Amino acid sequence: MKRIIHPSRFAKLFLGLLIFFIAYHLIVWHLYTSHIFGLTDGYRVGDLVRNSYQIDFSHTRKSEFTLTKRHFNQSNWHGEQIDIITVGDSFSNGGAGDLNRYYQDHIASLYDMNILNIQGLKQYDLIFEAILVLYNNGTLEKLKPKAVLIESVNRYAIARFAKNFDFAQTQDISIVQLLEKQKNKNKTQDVLFINTANYKFPFYALKYKFKERAHKNVYKLNLGEDMFSTKIKNKLLVYHEDIAILPEIKQQHIEKLNHNFNTLAKKLNALGIQLIYMPIVDKYDLYYDVIIDNKHKKNLFFDLLRPMEKDYYMLDTKQILSELLNNKEKDIFYADDTHWSYKASEAIAKDPIFNILKGK
Repeated sequence: MKRIIHPSRFAKLFLGLLIFFIAYHLIVWHLYTSHIFGLTDGYRVGDLVRNSYQIDFSHTRKSEFTLTKRHFNQSNWHGEQIDIITVGDSFSNGGAGDLNRYYQDHIASLYDMNILNIQGLKQYDLIFEAILVLYNNGTLEKLKPKAVLIESVNRYAIARFAKNFDFAQTQDISIVQLLEKQKNKNKTQDVLFINTANYKFPFYALKYKFKERAHKNVYKLNLGEDMFSTKIKNKLLVYHEDIAILPEIKQQHIEKLNHNFNTLAKKLNALGIQLIYMPIVDKYDLYYDVIIDNKHKKNLFFDLLRPMEKDYYMLDTKQILSELLNNKEKDIFYADDTHWSYKASEAIAKDPIFNILKGK
């Protein structure tokens, strides 16, 4: 004979489970996940923490601008003479947040130069193509900048630049159209305190104790020294593609990339424009020598590219930032992010190429 649960007992059981459910979410949200997904007033944490839920790596920050000069983008440029045009991915578009997050502002302030950053590329993989179009449709000849700076994170450099280009490309990617593609890009959504992150937080907290890649997008590696000012100082969160790209960094790919930049540089040199290529050292690559118990290979990108003959200027971010690292500088990259900090931007801005351009 089936036992019938009395309605009052069922109601009490349901109420108890509901109270436990709500209490669990309130506690985990208040103590942990709200510090990742519930930030307000312009504060933020990095993309690696948002993926991995490793809250002890959080470097909570808010964008501030204290430098004497700001760069232009398409929305605030009104025809001023431009010294440098920059185009790139999230590094060029201030992706990290925090103090003076644009490397362009550091350069503009240090050398009193006007810098125009071309924002709004629908695909960052079209960075090189955008400059080709601006060259072929006469925009660069009209603006007459002293230099064009192409920036890219290294993990995508092979895919973006080691391929065949149509160097006569004239597809219309005008400054106005680029701006139109940028609209409504930065909308954010409020997160309720009851959400799946409250389950994922304890799950990944436990899983990372046993696996260095508990979340498919983020590795957690051990460091032999304290490199960050966050609660966890001697471990490294790394985007998985920093490691996934290693087999693709081959001599023939780097030669193709170098050839393409040389070809573009010759075209720009004919207009009196210096081409600067700024490959961003991957976080894994920068901290490679500090990682202990490492099962992964070294990134050879800079080792292969440095000795090649160039008609362009390579701004060697690995060499510059390695000097900071050797001096025990902390937080060159944010512990919680794939992006570097304002300390890196300050160092990059002191590269001799900008003094040379100012001298022109």
